[in-house]
Amino acid sequence: MSFQKPIKLVCIVVCFAAFVAMSLTHSRAFSSGPDPGRTGAPSELTCATGECHGTVRITDLQRFSILAPTNYEPGRTYKIVVRHVSSDPTRRRWGFQVTALTAGGVRAGVWQSLGEETQIVEDTFLNREYAQHSLAGSFAGQTGGASWTINWTAPASDVGRITFYAAGNQADNNNNSSGDQILIAQTASNPGQTPPPIAATPGSLLVFNLFTSLASNRIRQDSRINLTNTHETSAVTIRLLFIDANDGAITNSFVRLSPLQTTSLMASDIDPGVAGYVLAMACDPMTGCPISFNHLLGDEYVKLASGHSANLKAESFSLSPTASPCLNASTAELRFDGFDYSRAPRVLALSNLASRADGNDTLLVVNRLSGNWRTGVPPLNGLAGALFDDAEQSIAVSLIADRSQFSALLTDQTLRTTPRFSDFIKASRSGWLKLWASDETALLGAVINFNPQTRASANAFNQGHNLHHLTSVSSQLTLPVLPPTF
Repeated sequence: MSFQKPIKLVCIVVCFAAFVAMSLTHSRAFSSGPDPGRTGAPSELTCATGECHGTVRITDLQRFSILAPTNYEPGRTYKIVVRHVSSDPTRRRWGFQVTALTAGGVRAGVWQSLGEETQIVEDTFLNREYAQHSLAGSFAGQTGGASWTINWTAPASDVGRITFYAAGNQADNNNNSSGDQILIAQTASNPGQTPPPIAATPGSLLVFNLFTSLASNRIRQDSRINLTNTHETSAVTIRLLFIDANDGAITNSFVRLSPLQTTSLMASDIDPGVAGYVLAMACDPMTGCPISFNHLLGDEYVKLASGHSANLKAESFSLSPTASPCLNASTAELRFDGFDYSRAPRVLALSNLASRADGNDTLLVVNRLSGNWRTGVPPLNGLAGALFDDAEQSIAVSLIADRSQFSALLTDQTLRTTPRFSDFIKASRSGWLKLWASDETALLGAVINFNPQTRASANAFNQGHNLHHLTSVSSQLTLPVLPPTF
């Protein structure tokens, strides 16, 4: 009898300690990733169960979404993005799990983690593979949302329609399951090549490759920016970012267009005496966050005191309706990856470069479209390329590009080649130029040719156009978010 009470007490202490340990392990397990088979796919639960995070599942593509290719090619690797967005300041921890299945519920493709924020797990019973967050990828204390990027390699052969299923947790970071919100999403990918984007279509973001003005003489040098809203019933707020070519400083302006309205802005009225390039971005009229509004068209008229002039179309980028570029109330991340915005150009081409010996003066403009723009646009890190003559011979090219915009006349001094440019493209001959950044920077650009002999020579022309896009790259651009002011 004298030993029973101590034994009972020991048992109670041991059981309580085991319960606490199991509870702590359970909590840590969810923070470092859920059990396999929690995406809500056929034959699966989600974490919205009594023992996990409650019993409510929410479907809201504005808050939780999967970005996957519309079409897949067998054996090709794609970047899949799973994203949370929330304006609720109590959401301070994030999680997800995603899988890919055929119409018959069979695992499709192979997942690969790209960093410490994600991990790959398997369910041996269901024979399925999952990508999910890790402990580091739960982003404890972070508000506004979270996103993860994972590689997914499509099956080696056509297996028909593939569906991506995902469940996500928008948690309050209180270290237990109470107060958490479980969301689900799915999207599908069909076999076949992804169709290329159509050039010169309306978009949610426009880039005008050159603006300039002379504060002392706007008659000789100025730019007229033209914007059009093609939507028949919806108005739009547009944020204009004028990037100074010299130091990358950004001057912001806002304009609001009614349905079917067009307007014109003079560079000399907004940023006089400055040269550079312009971004026009559809944004939320209250918060300033970028939005999907693929109804913007634009072009510009540019004239320089040197005699160069051109009518240049705005470069257009569409934005997916399911994309959420705002990371939080103060920062937006513009992803030119083909899932959010259209992919950005990587290699550019000037399709015809006439000889300087014939009086041609060619102005080349190349702009940066990637990087961290929170405090200004970073400079280009040099340009390289190849110059071809009309006999299919080529030589290497390099240009000193140490500003956010490269803008210069193509001469023997600016176009660094061996042999010299003037010796390689001789009188009455022409060539073409291919350019890329020395790193993986996304680029846009334009060319304007001036020849003072247009009235005396049948072969002399003045003209300008945007540079051609030869290849694309997945890139991103980070911007501060500004509420619109008028």
